[in-house]
Amino acid sequence: MPIETTGFKWDSKLSYWTNESKITELNVPAFPLGAFGNTLGTFFIEEGKSATQIVGIKGEEGVVKLGDATPDFQMNFHNFFTIKQNLTFSFLLHWKKEGRTSTLLNC
Repeated sequence: MPIETTGFKWDSKLSYWTNESKITELNVPAFPLGAFGNTLGTFFIEEGKSATQIVGIKGEEGVVKLGDATPDFQMNFHNFFTIKQNLTFSFLLHWKKEGRTSTLLNC
């Protein structure tokens, strides 16, 4: 519900969502997908697992699941400010929890 006064209106919206995936049937052997390889992590397509799982080398453990590219959840907080009925400003705050990515940066 927007907040309104003479010459000013503030409206905000909140969105929350999750995404999940699972490969239920794969008629070929499991395979890596991506260009970074095991050192930095790569997607690994495997029956019964998430389609966005990332595997890679982890020390003495060898090749293991490093994480998942899909976040646990995502949330948006979108705000609109209208002044004098014809000038509108808006901004969006976006939050995602977890969700791994691979980059070639060495930080």
